[in-house]
Amino acid sequence: MIADAYGYAESGGKHHSHEMQSWLRIQKYGVYAVMGRPVLYEREMRRIAAAQNVINAYQNRAKSINWASYLSQNPEEGSLLNLARELYGRNDTGNT
Repeated sequence: MIADAYGYAESGGKHHSHEMQSWLRIQKYGVYAVMGRPVLYEREMRRIAAAQNVINAYQNRAKSINWASYLSQNPEEGSLLNLARELYGRNDTGNT
């Protein structure tokens, strides 16, 4: 799931991320229209939030002029991005 979010961020939205596709549909049409119920389950909210965290971290790092400095100042985002990139690399080469 975080690998797909990383792929989504890296591809500018072209790589499929179920969580981000769901989130975009929910923003456009509402929870009930997309999910068939009035609320999201907690696990769905957590998965969407985790995907958003990866994408936000990727975008924040991309805006930074000095990536090494940015990552040293934001070690949690750096750890998340490293893990997501590693998992994305495994999925991309078929080594899951």
